[in-house]
Amino acid sequence: MKTDPKGMAVISYSSKEATCDNVAVTIKSKFYENLDTIVPVNASDTVSIVRLTLRDKVQKIKEVEVIAYRPIGKNNAEKSVYTIDTRGLLKTTKANKALAFLPGVVAFNDSYSLAGKSQKTRIKINGVIAGAEDLKALYAGDIEKVEVREVTKDDDERFAGEINIIKKRHEQPKIFGSISATGGMIRSLWGTFDHFAFQNKHWDITGLISYNQHSQKSYTEVCRIPSLPYSPSQKMTIQRDIRIKQQAERISLSWYPTKRFTMTLGGYHYGYPTKSSDFINDTEGDDTHRKYKETLESYGSYANGSYSINDRNKINVKGNFLYYRDKYVYDLLPDYNYKAAMREYTGEANIESRLKLWGGSHDVTFGLRNTYRQNMSYANGRNDYSMQQVYLTDYHSYGKALSSYLILKGESDNMGPKRVFSFQPSLRLNYNMGKKGTLTASYQRKTTRPSIDYLNTDSLFQNVYNIVVGNEALRAQNSDNMSVSFRKQIKKAYLITTASYIHTSNIIDQIFVNPEDYNVSTYDNIGKCDEASLSVYLMNRLCKNRMNISISLKGFYKRYAIKPELERNTLIIPSEGWGYSATFNTSYLSTKGWMYSLSANLTPKTYELSYTHVQNPNLYVSVTKSTCNNQLDFKLSFTNSLVYFYTSHTNYHFRDMYQRTFQKSYANNITLSVTWNLGKRFQQRRGVSSVVNDDIVTKQQ
Repeated sequence: MKTDPKGMAVISYSSKEATCDNVAVTIKSKFYENLDTIVPVNASDTVSIVRLTLRDKVQKIKEVEVIAYRPIGKNNAEKSVYTIDTRGLLKTTKANKALAFLPGVVAFNDSYSLAGKSQKTRIKINGVIAGAEDLKALYAGDIEKVEVREVTKDDDERFAGEINIIKKRHEQPKIFGSISATGGMIRSLWGTFDHFAFQNKHWDITGLISYNQHSQKSYTEVCRIPSLPYSPSQKMTIQRDIRIKQQAERISLSWYPTKRFTMTLGGYHYGYPTKSSDFINDTEGDDTHRKYKETLESYGSYANGSYSINDRNKINVKGNFLYYRDKYVYDLLPDYNYKAAMREYTGEANIESRLKLWGGSHDVTFGLRNTYRQNMSYANGRNDYSMQQVYLTDYHSYGKALSSYLILKGESDNMGPKRVFSFQPSLRLNYNMGKKGTLTASYQRKTTRPSIDYLNTDSLFQNVYNIVVGNEALRAQNSDNMSVSFRKQIKKAYLITTASYIHTSNIIDQIFVNPEDYNVSTYDNIGKCDEASLSVYLMNRLCKNRMNISISLKGFYKRYAIKPELERNTLIIPSEGWGYSATFNTSYLSTKGWMYSLSANLTPKTYELSYTHVQNPNLYVSVTKSTCNNQLDFKLSFTNSLVYFYTSHTNYHFRDMYQRTFQKSYANNITLSVTWNLGKRFQQRRGVSSVVNDDIVTKQQ
């Protein structure tokens, strides 16, 4: 038997019996209905062909459930691209909250790092450097996609990678703004955060103003126990009342005269003035009341232009100015006044191209940068130096699975008596295994130059037991970073595991000027550090996508060592040991439109060159409600709500002394915020990226 294209059963049979009148036919099949019949035949024919109609076997299905999971991200060697899933978030949820649930981002208290890395990550919006205030002015629903780069040419000891938020494009004229007010219910705190935006066919204008004023109280106890027999221990206590003002102002203007040309101008100011009142009980039992003011401040402006020659080539020109100041003024101790300031001028130009080389397509960027810095102090006057940089980046895909990202960077500076050159290569390889996940391996060389505060030879007087003097002979700190990571999407969840090793040389840290004096220290390139770590990150959505959860766990081993030539002139015994950290973020959007959020951070023990630091957990809880057609938001926040005060202690192991510093801060608070949104939200266009020039560390950051 066989079937023809019309679904007919064709049966051929032969019979040697002349008396055969009927033939019994039985058909059983997986694909057709069963058939059991009798077919009459012509008894005179010895060979007959019979055609029977067969019916397809049909199964009755009551219900079909189709479950599909959207891809969360796309990965290659240069970057990972994610879309933010706004399900489970209020329509007025800002970007600073949404980033907490971006795969691989570890977020707490407006600080962001990447899974497996200890340093903070740089934040950009449409290629321009952004701060916490800028994220609070951006709605999660206005984000088109987020680009995460784990390796960039601008990485240093303070930053590892970058998160670049790309806004949705919309060119209709719009005006939007918001005004918010915040007040504290337990301790004194009040502030405001306001921003506005305007857009027409050729212009984007944005601005923000942030002001916050609050008071803090802390108690510090310093206990020194000499290891020499019969030597008395020393104890000092400090009770401090601090009045803090935090303010920030930013404005940005972007001009789009044609589709090929873009120009962006911007300016900003950050201020952090404090007034402190200290009550000190020293080792002799004497009481001292001291007042002083500290002012941390920075001004900046930038101008960036971009011109697309064609679809494959683009020219970018960038300029940047920064002024930074750190100033102490004592009421009754004018001899101890301190000032560190810096003016910085940077110019950069690069060309982005897509080239056909070695049988494949390469995305290449070639650029030049020059930075000129003027360091200023009270006693030392002005100290100038410059830094030049040339770099080449290349992204290449070897097919759908394997890709590479190469950075070749060379730097030169004249900080010391002789000009110094350094070569800083980086390489990242990415292999996509389809549904099995993605493997990534990377190597990166980083350089960090000393801060203006470290180069300042004036004496920074914090108390009679802690006086710090800068060192003009400091050189750059270098590190070699290696990591291997695996990432995989599991239904609605995303898993990342990372193993890394970091070797840091020429560490810039404090060393004592006099080997017998524990009170006066300076900075030097004192030693090296080795750190190995293993981390696991998991992000998931639950409760029909109303709940977001992200968990990051990291274990590490860290070991410091001092240069042999400096061991005799320091009292420090370098630290080493095991540690771990954990960060947890979750949010839940109820069916009534209430959003509940919880953030927790646990880092029980951290290691630095001369000490270990132990602290209790940090907690942050908030409840948010949006009303009046999303024009009015109410937010109630609880900070460290499970404990009334935040405690920590630091252990110093010196050559012939042990010192323990215990600190208690009354940081618990409950705050209420009200935000009024004006106008209709809109999305901005993407402009040229800004100058990134943070190869030094400043106190404000």
